[in-house]
Amino acid sequence: EVHISSVYYGGDQKLTQKVLDGINNNKKFIDGDYVRKSLTELSGNFASFLSKIDNLPNLSVSERNALKVDVNSSVELKNLFVKNIDKTDELSDAWKTVLNARGANSVLKKDIALINKVADLKKNSSFMQNIGGNEGLQKIIKNNVQAPCKSCGNSGSKYLKNMDDYLDDVEHFVTNFNDVSDAQRLITELKNGAQYTVEGGAFALRMFKENAGGLFTKGQVSAIDLRFSEDVLNRFDVKFTNGFGEFKSYQLDNIGNISVNQFKQYLGAVDLSKIENLHYYFDKQKLLKEYGIGSFNNINEATNAVKEKFKTIFTNKSDEIFSSLNQNIKNELGLTGLNARSTFNDLISNTNSKLYNFIEIK
Repeated sequence: EVHISSVYYGGDQKLTQKVLDGINNNKKFIDGDYVRKSLTELSGNFASFLSKIDNLPNLSVSERNALKVDVNSSVELKNLFVKNIDKTDELSDAWKTVLNARGANSVLKKDIALINKVADLKKNSSFMQNIGGNEGLQKIIKNNVQAPCKSCGNSGSKYLKNMDDYLDDVEHFVTNFNDVSDAQRLITELKNGAQYTVEGGAFALRMFKENAGGLFTKGQVSAIDLRFSEDVLNRFDVKFTNGFGEFKSYQLDNIGNISVNQFKQYLGAVDLSKIENLHYYFDKQKLLKEYGIGSFNNINEATNAVKEKFKTIFTNKSDEIFSSLNQNIKNELGLTGLNARSTFNDLISNTNSKLYNFIEIK
């Protein structure tokens, strides 16, 4: 006879499921030898793990004790370490990185998905060098303060990715775009920027990762300057080989505050041959209800609402926006001849016109 609590104590899903299957199938006997052997193995591994913790050179005495407390309070974390005795050093080092980034009270340091991800990243020497080593990694984890984690319950913001998935996006960007002109500006903002800047950067990273087969390939991206802040230079976010991309991680009420000067620079750029080659990307995770803070049920609703916000901008600034259009855009939109100005007004009044084709919800 084996008490079910002993199986759960082992933190072993395969073992637990075997026993539960037997119970659910009303089996009279459960393979006791298998259970005893598995629990003995787990117990031996746990004893070995505790011994290894006491001799870890990368942890101070207080850190070793803190790790023991975390392992004893989390079945998932205990299972991770017990099942990977040979990786105790790297897993404990990853745990320490999260501890240093978020503090002793953070639930993130018990999240096994994050611990595994950090351990993997720290083995990638090229990635670590490009983000500024372990200090850079700690800053990236620390600075995205609203990011949730897979075992964090209701902590964090639903409109952001879990921390380990966010680090996946960071890794993808650094691996594929680090040598693109000015790409390091984004990494610097992720480490040191304000929260709204980090969330804008996280949106950009998600776009690079989720659209890797389209415009966001190395051959299509020629320059990056992802500052997500107003400045006198009104920088672009991404320059594609045939256009521009601008990332806006905004809720609807903030869209009216978009920089008109920056918008005019895009429309007047000699590199822009078609309105379709200007891409203003708006973060669906800030606009849709399903992510917790949005107002809209679907992409179409959100797109129409954003268009209405831009309609107001066009209406209020129509003269200066019209004057900023380069000749290619004017020709494409039919803004030539004596009726050019009135045609522009007609385009503004119709949010389904080609004028609004730069708006994309992603």
